[in-house]
Amino acid sequence: MLILFVLLCLVAAIRGQGNSVFIPQCANNDHCPLDHACVAQRCEDPCVGTCGSNSTCHVRFHIPSCACPSGYTGDPLTACFPQVQPQCTANDHCPLDRACVGQRCDDPCVGVCGSNSTCQVRFHIPSCVCPSGYTGDPLTACFPQVQPQCTANDHCPLDRACVGQRCDDPCVGVCGSNSTCQVRFHIPSCVCPSGYTGDPLIACFPQVQPQCTANDHCPLDRACVGQRCEDSCVGACGSNSTCQVRFHIPSCACPSGYTGDPFTACLPQDPPESCSPPTRKVYRVHSAQKINWYSAVLHCLSIGERLASITSKEEMNLIKEEISRTGIRNDQFWTSGNSFVLGKWTWFSTGLPITFVDWGAGEPNNINNNEKCVQYHERNRTGYVWNDVTCVGLSYPICEHFEK
Repeated sequence: MLILFVLLCLVAAIRGQGNSVFIPQCANNDHCPLDHACVAQRCEDPCVGTCGSNSTCHVRFHIPSCACPSGYTGDPLTACFPQVQPQCTANDHCPLDRACVGQRCDDPCVGVCGSNSTCQVRFHIPSCVCPSGYTGDPLTACFPQVQPQCTANDHCPLDRACVGQRCDDPCVGVCGSNSTCQVRFHIPSCVCPSGYTGDPLIACFPQVQPQCTANDHCPLDRACVGQRCEDSCVGACGSNSTCQVRFHIPSCACPSGYTGDPFTACLPQDPPESCSPPTRKVYRVHSAQKINWYSAVLHCLSIGERLASITSKEEMNLIKEEISRTGIRNDQFWTSGNSFVLGKWTWFSTGLPITFVDWGAGEPNNINNNEKCVQYHERNRTGYVWNDVTCVGLSYPICEHFEK
């Protein structure tokens, strides 16, 4: 091996004839002393550039070893620092107003308390408090303490109320939109201003002036519905029927060639059958509540019937039987009889003139020219007879319909 190495060195020297001759010292660590290493065919100190600052280096068997010297600590390959001796390992090693933090006796108040608070240390433990004149959570923040203006409404002016220990306007956030608020004796009161209506605690809306409050305020072919003059035929009659308004009241009829109940439906009229059973009129007294004549007309229409008409003594007896069945005596009942047109008595339900009558003694007398409707009444249990009365009085309605 040594002979081979010498030969290689001679070859290298011969090839470098015109240049300086480089003779390698080594080919591996074994060719160098134990405290050196073969670096680029030269025996060099392997510690150079290997260890960090403040560290020491020892070479054993050509291998460098880095270490921090006594009194230093750290990573010897990077850097060694002077070793700081710990001041403490427990609070008992520190003064009473300090605590052992990271092996040092430091102030335990640092970063513990909130803004504006004060910190005191007792037996190594920090304690946070709000100073005099401040209030709040001393661990979060202390704020200047506001002296209360009041503890009850009596401590405030009459137009203010004690809210959160301050005399504030009690109207704030109490009333609805467009409403006004007044305070009397500390209590807010909400009202809708003039020209507005609604719930002042929720909202007030511009008040719409009504077109009417009674049928008399509307044209004769209109009725007062919801304070507006509307067509009273809408929704009153059945299918295929026709509707005419007379004196604000809708009148339904089946057109020519149709038959049926005009308040329910009119159907094409079938050719008459010789054996078909005749229809008969049925009366019903509605004794739940007394109403005026106009309401009686609408009530009967609403249930698919019409206010009673009487064309014969037989029908008169049917009504008497119906009243007797109810057990009502000495009372009043509405028929559809009226004298709205030129003082002529007609049945409103059919539009036909009244031909059969059963007037009481001295009737009709049209007192004060204001008795336009026919009422069926009894006095002193003397029997029911007709009487003309004002149409706004109250009586029980008698409705009629037809059955086969």
